[in-house]
Amino acid sequence: MSDDLSSHNSTARDTFGLSFNPKDTEAEYSTIMDAADGITDIAVRTLGRSTDLKDDFDKLAMDYTHVIGAQIRNQGDGNEGMWRQASYAVNYCAGETRSWAAEVKDFKKKRNNLIKEWGDAVKAAVDKVQSDSPGSHSLLMGGVFDKKEYKLAKKELSGKLEELNDRASNDWKKFKQKAEDYGDNLKEGPTPENVKRLVDAGHIGWSAYNIKGRGEPLPLKPKDAAKLARTLDKYLGPDGKEPDQAYQNALLTLQIVGGYNSVVYDNPIHKVQASSYLERFYSELDEKDGGLLRYLKKGIEDSSLNNEEKAQLAGALGEGLLTLSSEDHGGGWSRLPESMQRVAEGPALSGEPPKPYHHIAWKQDLDGLAYLLESTDGRAVPGSSFSTTMTSTLGRVLYEANSDASSGPDGVIPELTPRSLDGPAKTILGFTLENEDANYAILATPDPGKGEPGHGHYHRDDIIKGLFGHNWSDDGRTVSKLINWIPENADSQVSWKRDHAGEAAYGLIEALADKEVAEALRNVDNSIKGEDKTAFTEQNNELAGNLTKIYIAYIDDFTLEVESGDKAGYVEVPEDERSEGFPLHTPGEKAMFIPESSQNNFLRFLVTNDKLAPTVLAATEAEEQRIFEKYLTGEGRITATADSAASLRGVVDGAMLDEYIDEGREKKEAKKAAAKNWETAYAIVGGTASAAAGAAHPAAGAGVAILTELGKEPFKELVEDKLKEGEEEPDDDEINSMILGSDSDIQRHVMLQGTQILVNNGALSMETLDNAGLLVDQGGKPYLPAHAHEWGAGRSGKIDVLRDDVIDNIPSKDLNGLPEDIKKAIVDYKKAYQEQYDNPLVEKTIDDDKED
Repeated sequence: MSDDLSSHNSTARDTFGLSFNPKDTEAEYSTIMDAADGITDIAVRTLGRSTDLKDDFDKLAMDYTHVIGAQIRNQGDGNEGMWRQASYAVNYCAGETRSWAAEVKDFKKKRNNLIKEWGDAVKAAVDKVQSDSPGSHSLLMGGVFDKKEYKLAKKELSGKLEELNDRASNDWKKFKQKAEDYGDNLKEGPTPENVKRLVDAGHIGWSAYNIKGRGEPLPLKPKDAAKLARTLDKYLGPDGKEPDQAYQNALLTLQIVGGYNSVVYDNPIHKVQASSYLERFYSELDEKDGGLLRYLKKGIEDSSLNNEEKAQLAGALGEGLLTLSSEDHGGGWSRLPESMQRVAEGPALSGEPPKPYHHIAWKQDLDGLAYLLESTDGRAVPGSSFSTTMTSTLGRVLYEANSDASSGPDGVIPELTPRSLDGPAKTILGFTLENEDANYAILATPDPGKGEPGHGHYHRDDIIKGLFGHNWSDDGRTVSKLINWIPENADSQVSWKRDHAGEAAYGLIEALADKEVAEALRNVDNSIKGEDKTAFTEQNNELAGNLTKIYIAYIDDFTLEVESGDKAGYVEVPEDERSEGFPLHTPGEKAMFIPESSQNNFLRFLVTNDKLAPTVLAATEAEEQRIFEKYLTGEGRITATADSAASLRGVVDGAMLDEYIDEGREKKEAKKAAAKNWETAYAIVGGTASAAAGAAHPAAGAGVAILTELGKEPFKELVEDKLKEGEEEPDDDEINSMILGSDSDIQRHVMLQGTQILVNNGALSMETLDNAGLLVDQGGKPYLPAHAHEWGAGRSGKIDVLRDDVIDNIPSKDLNGLPEDIKKAIVDYKKAYQEQYDNPLVEKTIDDDKED
């Protein structure tokens, strides 16, 4: 460029008497960069590493714990940190030197641009005055010049020269300042600010992190992501390279950038950079034939990596995809590679327009995604949009696969069998169902995400039919994640979590009450268990158990009645005269107002499971105790409390009767089955309540204590034990007693509930009851029975003793705020309960069975 400047100045001087002489530096970019490389060699050697690795040392992430060479680690003198600090300082000097080289390069580039501008201006000025006009008299450089044009051209060139000199002067001043800054930065050393400046500018790459680890600034540039993808690609397939140090470094880079819990995402700036990096990385891989999901699965499986290495690479790639899908990590639907969006949206199913994406290709992609995800550590939660869409599609496809339409010669998706879908669907749902926002979107609205790109495009009813109606190999444990967060958040102190749980619970119950959904889920394939068609709650016990937890969590709301004109749903309890009839609710709070038909449908799905039915009834009995206690402690009017308790029991009994009759049982058999369930339930309540009674009279009450225990695990050992004990067939008298078939049975029922409340309140002691002969013994553990039938043939006499000799003689000082005439209070409640209780079991069965 100096030759160009001389040529330009020669022309300008000879023509106009002008010249441009910007200052220059003797510093050379290449010389400084060579010096920086030499300093980097020292930094690498300081760690005891070979200089052959110095390129990767700054371009790729390395395992922090393995950066120190063996010869230093083996010294065992505890000075590893000093070696790291020394290498860090030297590496910083290399970075500053590269920074200075960049400044030199930039200064020279600017100077050269000024020289070019000067040359262009000189040429334009000469061209402007040169002329072939015959009237010209001044010959210069062999040309003919016009004097007027000459003066104008010189003036313009002089102005340009002044501008260029000013710019050159400013560039020189800035360059000198940079030189001073460079010296000051070297004196300051590797402060966090200085290191970050160099990393952000690209003069230090991964080396700062490689030396010191967590907390160091990270270099995240999308352009490097494509290189990383191409590097890892070299190790895939049958012709792939054997894993070496470069592979390990590339893998670690992916793990750092794609790790769901990576330090990268603690920094808002890094988060944006990392998501862009991942987007570019996967976009590069998605260009492979068939898309990245199929390509990676086959490439990893056919590679020379050992099994552990294959799982490690697949896990890193899978976790990176989940991280990229997460809105909280700067990702989201729009940033996902096309093949991920495609597999989430699914193939064309029955009743849908055709798609170029065939279901065979979709299944291959599904298998590919499951392959990548099953090797992750399971902690990553995919984004809401991806989770909603993927879960919705799997539900819809599973319904197609399990329906009769798919099994015949004209089946919509004959290649997709329930068995072939079970594994990959379970793996993927294990991740997507961890996203509670997505679960809420699916359950709370009939059309989740309708009209939004990247959201589920199937109706809630179809999704639930597919997810619940499939015969899961894990008994429904994975798919239970769709709903198991609901009871956990039902009483959350965070209002929006509580509202989301309530809205989702109502949406679920509403969906299960739909005629088509109920029909489909009562007639699902159960051939694996030797039966033709059963309810989904009989084949997926884990799922059924979680549904029972929802009933227990919201059992208060099952006491609410939806009258004509009422708004059903998860809504505020009205602040009017009706609120006095809601002893368990406060006006203004939110609750589920569920139509009785919906309650019936939901409960039928629970009681049809022989193991669950006693738990449901035990919870109902405990809730009755809780409501009764509200009355006795003055928190509810007698009519309201008795009505709530009686209506709840009536809904549950009605659900049992309807379910058993629909199963084809005779009315007498249905009544017997209900009685056996109540017998087991009473035993559960008695055992749980006696345990609660020994816990220093818990303030929440015995009913709450029982509900709490049952809500922990509906299939707890206590339930199993009581089921075994109740295997003997009950006689007619016992059946009638269990289902409260007479006024005397209701009296005994209410009296025992009242007694348990008195024990819990401290008004009665277990010793007093024992002395009166009112406790029963089981395995050396005496307890108050929850049902009088446990007393045997003398139960009527026992009730008389309890009522007239024990309760009627409780000293007023022991009542602890309960009504002074406690016997009358209990008897009055019994009468109100009896008036309100419309016993469907008695009304619909005993009248037909006169012998009872």
